[in-house]
Amino acid sequence: MAELLPDQQYIGEWPDDTAELVLLGTTPGPAGSYELQLDTITVAIDAADPSIVNWITGVEPAGERGAFNWSLLERLIGAEPTRSTIALLRTDDRVRFGPPLTTGPQRGAGWETERQATMMNIIIGMSLAADAGLLPYERALGRLEAFQRMSELWLPRDLDDWPDRVHEAAVDLLDLPPNRIDPDVRDLVATVFEQTASLLDDQLLAARLRRMAIALGPAELFVASEQAMDFEKSVRGAGAAAPARAAMAPSPMPVPAQQPVEVALHSLSYLAALKVPSINRTSGDEYEVRLTDWAGRADGWWVRGFRGNDAVPLAVVPMSIDGDDAVARFLVAPSQAASLVVDIVDDPSHARPSAQVAAFRAAIASGKRAAQLERLEQRPQAHDAWQRCSELHTVAGDESRASAAAAKAAGADRTRRRAVRGSSTTAVINDWIGPVTPETA
Repeated sequence: MAELLPDQQYIGEWPDDTAELVLLGTTPGPAGSYELQLDTITVAIDAADPSIVNWITGVEPAGERGAFNWSLLERLIGAEPTRSTIALLRTDDRVRFGPPLTTGPQRGAGWETERQATMMNIIIGMSLAADAGLLPYERALGRLEAFQRMSELWLPRDLDDWPDRVHEAAVDLLDLPPNRIDPDVRDLVATVFEQTASLLDDQLLAARLRRMAIALGPAELFVASEQAMDFEKSVRGAGAAAPARAAMAPSPMPVPAQQPVEVALHSLSYLAALKVPSINRTSGDEYEVRLTDWAGRADGWWVRGFRGNDAVPLAVVPMSIDGDDAVARFLVAPSQAASLVVDIVDDPSHARPSAQVAAFRAAIASGKRAAQLERLEQRPQAHDAWQRCSELHTVAGDESRASAAAAKAAGADRTRRRAVRGSSTTAVINDWIGPVTPETA
């Protein structure tokens, strides 16, 4: 049986502070990594090139999960690299962090299998379905198609709480309004309903999903794996409250008010979809932050107001629903508002990041967006996103990733590789996830 991850070389390291082995592949590129946890093992692939594994962590040498852990590792990277890994752990002279062990051949054409392409899509789909700013049914669609693909590779037993996860996503899927699905893609969405029903132990819930599938129209199993859906057609056709594909800009623009208010680069709406809130001063000391049409997308988010580079916020308020919008209102004394900076976070207790860290987060988000646009073959938009990624990495002080992103923007860093066949619903219901299509040289 062929391994699920591409053939490549790994370096085995055993950190001092853990009993788990780390297999290092390559350093993540300008778009960072996508990750998936199976059992205790976490696999990270490069977001800019899914055919490259960045690392594998959580490989346990022994204990209650030991034998099962090794079996999973063998399925991921193959028998010979796994035997080399076991040999490293069994040696009497365990010199931690050195000398490193290399396992497996250099990366080549060995990744060109349907199983490996499916595995790459699973990791991408599960990672992107965890992105900020998704509605519950959008997140459910992405996860459920990934779950279906996992069942094709016999991976459910390797995912913690598999039945509970499938059940939770299926319940969220029931909230998908049929009138928000364009007729052109109803069959494809019905496929997800039908596939999900086949994964459920709860027969009553499965029956409800099958009824919804019938109501949407005829569905052929697995057709979703062969066709691509467009977000504009699938959701926005009926006026869904979805984030717009904002034009790439060099930096968030100050929002007009009586005094300019800056929106921090690390704000969640900005990282998710370049969504910049409107900010208005409604009275002498009250400000309103509004995300239009994002009532369901900003659930659990908070708005904080800072003065200049201060680390302690002047105001911290949760976002609430105002019709179709997400809104937060806070008070700041006029004497404190001369250099007001607003950020949007999901945990208000987290420290405000430095300018370099904020720029790095924005750079990674822009890189992932660029990689997705490339897979959708939207080259001009991908060029702009890679250029922005490069600029942000420069601000963050990472010249290596800045150069790599600039090379991608210029089209000078393209490699020919087999396509990861795109799924139609793996978070196609939103702007952050799209099918993976062939890349030209």
